[in-house]
Amino acid sequence: MPANYSHLVAAWNSTALPSGVTGTPLGSAMTTAQKLAAINAWTMAGPTADVQPSQVVAYLALNGRLAALLKYAATPPGTAAGLAAANLAAVLAMGTNAPVFNTSQANVYAAIEAMLNALISDASSGLIAEDASNLLALAQTRIPWWQASVAAGGAGLTSLITSDDLVAAGDLT
Repeated sequence: MPANYSHLVAAWNSTALPSGVTGTPLGSAMTTAQKLAAINAWTMAGPTADVQPSQVVAYLALNGRLAALLKYAATPPGTAAGLAAANLAAVLAMGTNAPVFNTSQANVYAAIEAMLNALISDASSGLIAEDASNLLALAQTRIPWWQASVAAGGAGLTSLITSDDLVAAGDLT
């Protein structure tokens, strides 16, 4: 089945980045080689990934939040935030035996997001909205634009874009 080059053609002929893409826009003064290098470096959001508890501990510790959260969890209030803190503290206390946060699964990601939202709703937990965003970002991945599906706004190709692709897409230069 031949490749669908519609998104490549549209991106190649535009000086603006496609929606959701990060990277260097293609300028009209760029050479073909420069455009190829730029477009192959573009990225966009990929699937969520699982998060290791050690990543959470590292974030909390490096940002001065771990001690406050563990103190809060030691005598949690009978609220959603208290329950979330106690659950999170219990997992983190397992150390290397702690299970992975299966945030690649939408329902688990949503549950963890709800826990974090409960925690940031109580200032005593020591966590703020920025912490919730940063912790959820641990599950976010980036993938090359050329690899992302056409339905997701990517090029939908199986490898880096080459001069052969430019010819097959209609002699793009």
